Amino acid sequence: MCIRDSHHTVRSAIFHIDARLREDTVSYRFPVIIDMFVDLPYDNANGTRDADALNDICLAKADRSSKQWICQNRVNKSSVGIGWYNSNFTTDGIYAFIFNPLPPQPAPVKEECLSLIH
Repeated sequence: MCIRDSHHTVRSAIFHIDARLREDTVSYRFPVIIDMFVDLPYDNANGTRDADALNDICLAKADRSSKQWICQNRVNKSSVGIGWYNSNFTTDGIYAFIFNPLPPQPAPVKEECLSLIH
């Protein structure tokens, strides 16, 4: 299934969770936590990581009708090792850790500029 137009989007293995004998739309009683190795993008010019996992990677669920990944929540560092992150999910589905950066935060307004705003 081709979900995004960029092959750089998916940064982990894609996994399908299906708890048998239950409806797919019903949430689990407790969230399932998954630890997985996430391949962060590189900046090829200087060989450094081109992403901050905590702001740029999320656990996403495949929406088959729209053929898109929908971010469920951001990742946390895992105690498993370097490059490992975790997140949780509460329903059946197809999941992957994807590169989906948060929008940049606006720069704080300097005190001396506040009078210009009003």
